[in-house]
Amino acid sequence: MQTITELDQWREPLEQMRAWVLSGVAQQDADFQTRWRRDWATKVGVVAAYLVPGELRPDETWKLQALGVVLGDAMVLRTGARWVEINDDGGADPCLRLNTTATKVVFPMTMIAKRVEKGETLDVQDLIALVDSVAKSSVEPVPSPAQGAVAEQRAVASASGVAVDAHRAPSPAVDEGMGRKLARLVHRLRS
Repeated sequence: MQTITELDQWREPLEQMRAWVLSGVAQQDADFQTRWRRDWATKVGVVAAYLVPGELRPDETWKLQALGVVLGDAMVLRTGARWVEINDDGGADPCLRLNTTATKVVFPMTMIAKRVEKGETLDVQDLIALVDSVAKSSVEPVPSPAQGAVAEQRAVASASGVAVDAHRAPSPAVDEGMGRKLARLVHRLRS
């Protein structure tokens, strides 16, 4: 039988994974720190920087799962979900509970690793689609504070030269150049 409990044995490992991901970001001024804590799009942008082809190998499961934890943190900010543990005969696994009745849970820690291990490539739009699919599953999505209303997002994206697809859910103003810049920062820090 499965039971859902508050984070216990996974609290510290999740913190270690978050710390590893954050350690790869070279420039962490106060503005970045604020966005990191409050803005799901910032977390998605950092995860996307790690997913540049050649940055991580498919066999680096722990690192890929660490990116999944940060992606889960983005989902928490976007949806209001909570990290919990699901316990069964096999042990405990971290997951996100999307509602208070615990009828909906997702396992973001393995979302990225499973896809990369299969040879799939993920980009910013793929990550946003994952976050938004969870947001649509939750009761009420929580908008990103840094993104604001959809119209405001489109205006910001348009002003920064980012193409906006009206048929997609709102996405952060992270263009390909920003992704490359983040990837260079990650690479430089690891060198």
